[in-house]
Amino acid sequence: MNPMLCTGTVSHARFVGRNSPTAHHFVIPRFFLALPLSTLHRASNHWFGIERARVLSLRYRDHGAHDGAPPEAWVRALLATEGITTADGEIVLQTFPRIFGFVFNPVSFWFCHDRTGLCAQCSAKCAIPLATTTTISSLTPTKDRSTRKTV
Repeated sequence: MNPMLCTGTVSHARFVGRNSPTAHHFVIPRFFLALPLSTLHRASNHWFGIERARVLSLRYRDHGAHDGAPPEAWVRALLATEGITTADGEIVLQTFPRIFGFVFNPVSFWFCHDRTGLCAQCSAKCAIPLATTTTISSLTPTKDRSTRKTV
């Protein structure tokens, strides 16, 4: 798999309630990156950089263990800790890039494939502004191709 620039929309709705005096809703177009971790080091060009200043960039400290190390080892360790042995293939990070060095990345998805290329695990890491914790939730495909949610 090659790195991809993907497009989509993000929507948000808040309804009138006890803590929300007015309702509002918006939908905005967005783009995001799908980056296979095994070839991440080859993804740099004039517009996009890994660990370097570019119009769009990815910094390792924004992902995984947040220690500046490439995130693949962190994901593999997380899978091992959870006893997930089927995700032994490519890992793809779906995330928002830094834009001119500024980061807004409320959630990153880790698609962990098996050796045949099928998605064996999908995890979402949420970064909540002004919070000190992050949450990882997972969807694991079952034998009948439905999903099982764990938190």
